Amino acid sequence: FVDNFDVHCAVGFLMKESGYTELVSQIRAEHNYDYIVDIKTKGVSEWAEIHGFTLDELKWIQPTYPPMATISPIGTGTNGTVNEVKYDYYGGGRIVISGKFTTLNDVLCSNIGYFKNGEMNCIGDGISGEVNSVIPDSDGLLAFGALEDGTTVYPAARFDGVNWNFISIPGRDSAVCTAVTLGGSGYYAQAAISHDSIPGMQEIWFLNYGLTWEKKAMVNGIVMDATFTNVGRIFV
Repeated sequence: FVDNFDVHCAVGFLMKESGYTELVSQIRAEHNYDYIVDIKTKGVSEWAEIHGFTLDELKWIQPTYPPMATISPIGTGTNGTVNEVKYDYYGGGRIVISGKFTTLNDVLCSNIGYFKNGEMNCIGDGISGEVNSVIPDSDGLLAFGALEDGTTVYPAARFDGVNWNFISIPGRDSAVCTAVTLGGSGYYAQAAISHDSIPGMQEIWFLNYGLTWEKKAMVNGIVMDATFTNVGRIFV
């Protein structure tokens, strides 16, 4: 009815301008977030009649408001850490949930699943290790992180709808990808990786459409996130 900056709604403004400031204050104290039809403060009907309004007319004057944003949990979530939640256009608008967990909505699922049409499901049987980021693509979902196949760790893998196909970097066995972004023309992805041979540093590798890697840069420290803009990629 009256907000924190003393801005009055349409009906409140009319009441104030007509000299009914005490009535406005009373409504503000008792029904500040209510529609006219729900305001029970004594004097509203009398004011309306004196000034030539019906309550129905006051309801027309009072505007509607957008719904309040609400946040609610999706099922029971995961039993571990979620590193990323990403929209997947190619997957029919599903929301991909990835990280380090073994259950999704109380069902066994290793590290990657999705939410769609009110339900949560695992992507395949999940993937071992830890997923730090994903890139949805028309050819399948690409996952990046510390991905395990037996005792071997890979920085990336592609899910083709049935199986995970692991992607290694030449000379960088057991590399871990901490952040990834879309690759641009000719590339699936640009990824920041850590490796035992470069302690305290990271390398930026591009994954091309042939699923081979090209080293592009080296950074001091750890890249925690990456994104694309209209002026290039940003690593932070």
